[in-house]
Amino acid sequence: MFKDLLLNLTRCEACTARKEARLPVLSVGSTRTEGIMVIGRNPGRQEDEKGVPFVGRSGEFLNEYLEKCGIKRNDCYITNTVKCHTFGNREPDILEITTCIKLWLNREIIYLQPKLIFILGADAYRGVFKIGLSPWMKNTGIVRDLRKEYGFRAVILPHPSAIISYAPHWKSKYDDTVEQVKAIIKEENL
Repeated sequence: MFKDLLLNLTRCEACTARKEARLPVLSVGSTRTEGIMVIGRNPGRQEDEKGVPFVGRSGEFLNEYLEKCGIKRNDCYITNTVKCHTFGNREPDILEITTCIKLWLNREIIYLQPKLIFILGADAYRGVFKIGLSPWMKNTGIVRDLRKEYGFRAVILPHPSAIISYAPHWKSKYDDTVEQVKAIIKEENL
């Protein structure tokens, strides 16, 4: 069933972002249920070229953070809210975001039932919670226990590309969550 979902994604042409990308970028990593999931915004140019999420400088940043938390990249399911690169790395529009959420991201979350989700950036936050930007800004750098509402805990962080490009001071939000993430991993046996 999950392989069918991914196969259908490779054929998707449901929104305008698909016309700007080489191909939809599929997720990578572990598809074990009740594991760890990482959700970003959408693939950048390098991800579009390689067909893999979080490569290049953003990927290096993410990998270093995961390592600090005691997590191997291959032990996570890594995906994006919008599956296609947008020309000039523009922010995906609301129709592209809602289309990808409905067709792909919601189904990924339902299938995998992750116990821990890293939500990287405002678009990923909107993708998971379907709410506006200001709650993301208020919640970033925080680990939320959302097991009653959603069945998982969420680590809400800025996107690595934002830290690299224009907001290096946000790096502390990553550093502030490391020990909490380690505790969750131990408690949940992830």
